[in-house]
Amino acid sequence: MGFLNSFFKEVSNNNSILKIESGSEYIELSSTQVKRSYSRVSSTICNEEEVTEKAFFKGALIDTGKFEISTPFGMKINGDISADLTQDEIAQYNRDFSNEECMVTLMKFTTIYHNGNERTTYELMKIHPV
Repeated sequence: MGFLNSFFKEVSNNNSILKIESGSEYIELSSTQVKRSYSRVSSTICNEEEVTEKAFFKGALIDTGKFEISTPFGMKINGDISADLTQDEIAQYNRDFSNEECMVTLMKFTTIYHNGNERTTYELMKIHPV
């Protein structure tokens, strides 16, 4: 959110309009709409927390960069694989821990939007035996 916030702040402070074109898509924001957008983006709260919990590792896909685990209570958690993990490490996790109980370290990202809505996403950091 930091880059988007900085971008809208700069455009808003200069009372500028914003025009974006991508292929056949085109959008234009007036200076009032830019200020409103900056207000919305800047009021968003982002928290991150490292959590380690016992879970069943369901697997990770190297091609998509996604993983899935299941908690002992049956809750499924999925998300992105950390860019710090190599393909070899991910393949090893699949061999060693698929459908096995293990300790999973995740980065938990909680985003609270200006309207009060909340979104939680996860990133797989590492896995180790129980």
